[in-house]
Amino acid sequence: MSFLYPYFLLLGLAIVIPIVVHLFNFHRFKQVLFTNVSMLKNIAIANKKHNKLLQRLLLLSRCLAIIFLALLFAQPYIKNNDSQLKGEDSNAVVIILDNSFSMQNLSKKGSALQTAKSKTEEILKEYSDNDVFCLLTMDLLGKHKHFVSKKTFMEFLKQVEVSPSSHPYSTLINTAHHLLSLRNEANKRVFLVSDFQISQTDLNNIKADSTIQDVFLPLQIANINNIYVDSLSFDRNIYQKGQKVNITVRIKNASDENIDNVPVKLFIDDVQQSMLNVSLSKHSSTNVDMSFVIKNSGVLKGKVQILDSPITYDDDFYFAMNINDKIKVLSLNGTENKYLDRLFNNSDEVQLDNMPEHQIDFSVFAKYNVIILSSLSDISSGLANELNSFREKGGSLIIIPPINNATAPYSSALTSMHLPSYQSMIEKKLKVNALDDKNPLYKAVFSSVTENMPLPEVKKYYKISKQAGVARQDIMTLTNGDDFLVESATKTSKTFMFAVPFSEEFSDFTSQSIFVPTLWNMVLYSEKLLKPFMFMNDNSFMDLSLFADNISSETITINNDNKSISVVPQMLRQNNRLGFILNYQIKQAGIFGIEDKGKKIGAIAINYPREESELMFHNSSSLNKELKKIGLKDVQVFNNKKMISTYFAQSNKKFDFTFIILVLLLLCLICEGFLLWKMKKQ
Repeated sequence: MSFLYPYFLLLGLAIVIPIVVHLFNFHRFKQVLFTNVSMLKNIAIANKKHNKLLQRLLLLSRCLAIIFLALLFAQPYIKNNDSQLKGEDSNAVVIILDNSFSMQNLSKKGSALQTAKSKTEEILKEYSDNDVFCLLTMDLLGKHKHFVSKKTFMEFLKQVEVSPSSHPYSTLINTAHHLLSLRNEANKRVFLVSDFQISQTDLNNIKADSTIQDVFLPLQIANINNIYVDSLSFDRNIYQKGQKVNITVRIKNASDENIDNVPVKLFIDDVQQSMLNVSLSKHSSTNVDMSFVIKNSGVLKGKVQILDSPITYDDDFYFAMNINDKIKVLSLNGTENKYLDRLFNNSDEVQLDNMPEHQIDFSVFAKYNVIILSSLSDISSGLANELNSFREKGGSLIIIPPINNATAPYSSALTSMHLPSYQSMIEKKLKVNALDDKNPLYKAVFSSVTENMPLPEVKKYYKISKQAGVARQDIMTLTNGDDFLVESATKTSKTFMFAVPFSEEFSDFTSQSIFVPTLWNMVLYSEKLLKPFMFMNDNSFMDLSLFADNISSETITINNDNKSISVVPQMLRQNNRLGFILNYQIKQAGIFGIEDKGKKIGAIAINYPREESELMFHNSSSLNKELKKIGLKDVQVFNNKKMISTYFAQSNKKFDFTFIILVLLLLCLICEGFLLWKMKKQ
C-alpha cells in the first residue's frame, strides 16, 4: 500500500488529545452527601461499571475518527503500473500546445496561451531530467519534431506565440503518435493543452495506439460572441476591363445574440466602393450581394470588411483579381479555320493562335485557356495525354470533328479522356429543336426562347455516344433525340463537342445567329479561374503559367506592398508546369505580389483560416462524453479544478481506499454522537 500524501499521517498523533481529555475529564469526582445510602449502594456500583464502558467506547470512537481522518487526507492506495502518467523507467513525452488565434482569449487565470504555457511547465516538473520531450504547436515547425532535453524544451516553450496556423486536433495527435512510435522508451505519453474549440475537435479521426497514453487538459474558456466574413463567391470565371463584378459575401453570426445593422464595406484598391448594413439572428448566416466595375487591367486588390469586436482578425476578407487584356485560345487545325479566324482575329478580348496538326508543340499548352481541336484527322495517344493534363489544370476543350471519318481515329483518345465518342455518320436532314437556354453559354443571350427562334439544320452529322459513366449534358438536340452539341464537365474543366464540322456541307450552323454567342461564350466562360483568395492553411500548388507566359528564373518572391514581409516559396514542377507552394511561410493576412526578378507578374490574397472563428469550446465534462461516444479508452481528461501534480499522483492508483475510509470515519462520528447522547440521558 502507498499513500498519495503521506505527510498527513502525522495527523494521527492528534489521538493524544482525546486520551488526555479522557484521563482528566472523566476522573473528576464530586462529593454528594446523603443521609442514608445503603439502599443505593448496589445501584451505584452497577452505574459505575456501565459509565466506565461508555467512556472507553467514546474514547475509542474519537481515536479511530482521528486516525481515519488522517488516513483520508493521506489517501492510501494500491499502485497501478499500467496507467500511471510518469513511469519509473524512461519516459518519452510529447506536449501539444495549442497556439491558434482562439488562444488569445482570456481564461480565468489570464491569457489562454499563458495559462497553457504554465500548465506545460507544471507537467514538465513531474518528469526527471533524464526523460525526453517533444513540443508540437499549430505551426508544426520542423525544429519541434524532435525529442530534446527538458532545458531545450523550455527554450522552445518560451518562443511560442499566438499563430494564425490552425489544424484539427487529430492531425496534431496523430503526428505525436508517429513521433513516439519511433522511440524505444518504456513509457510514452501525449499531453494536449488547449481550449478545445468545438470546430477543431475531431476525435473520430484520432488513430488510437494502446502503447501511448493520451491526456487532454482543457482550459476553462467561456463561449465568445463573434461575427465574421466567412467566404466570397463570384458570378463568373472571367472578368475584363469595363465589366461589372458581382460578389456574394457570406456573413456568419457565431453568437448567442441577434445583431442589427452591422456595416459591411467593399474596398477596391483601398477605395471604398459600396457599403450596406446586415442584420442576423443568433447562430445563423446570410449572403449579401455587392458589386463594382473593373476600371483597369492588371492586378486588382479587393477587401470586404465588417466592424466587430473584440474578435477582429476575421473581420477583413481579402481577394485579388489578375485582369488579363486578352483570353488566349489555341486552335489545332486539321483544315482551314476560316470561321474561327473571322470570329476572333479582330477581337480586343480574345487572342487566337493557330497551329497545324503536323507541328503541334505540347510545351506551349500551359499558356492557353482554351484549346480547339478543329477537324484534326487523328488524335494521337501523346496528344490525348497532354490534353488530359491540360484539363486537369483547368483548361477547356472545344472539339470540332473532321469532314472525313472521325469514328476510329478519335475513339481510343476520347475514351482515355473519359469523353463521349463519335459513332457512325448519319446522312439525314434534321433540325435542332431543343436548346438548353439555362446553360451558362446562353446566360443573358436570349430574353426568351420562342418556337420561331432560328436554330441550325443538319444534312449529315456524327452520332455522339451516350454510354453510362461518362459525364455529359445536352445543349442542343436534334428532332430525333441525337445530340448536336454536348458539354462534358469535370471539377476543373469543360469540354464542348460538336456533332458536325464547321462546313456548309454538314449544316448551316456557321450562318445562324446562334453561332457567334455559342463560340464566344465557350471561350469567355472557359477561362482558367485564378484563385481570387486562399487561406493561410492552404498549401496547394500554384501554377505560375496562370500569371505569366514566361518566367525568367526558377525563383520568385512573394511580397506585401511595403516589403516588410518577403518570402521565397518552394518552386517545383507538376505536369511540366512551373509553380510554387508557400509551405505556410506567410503568417499575416493580406494581398501579396508575385515578383519575377523584380517585375510584378501577379498577386495572391491570403486570409486567416475561418475554423478559428467559431468560438465555442468543450469543457472536461463534454470531452468525456465525446470520448465515451466513440469508445476512445486510452485518453484521460484533466479537470481544471485540481492541480496537475494531483493527477500525476492519482494516476498511480489501482485501488483507492478513500471511500471506505470516509464511511468508517462517518460511522465513528455517528457512534460518538450516540454515546454522548446515551451518557447525557443516563
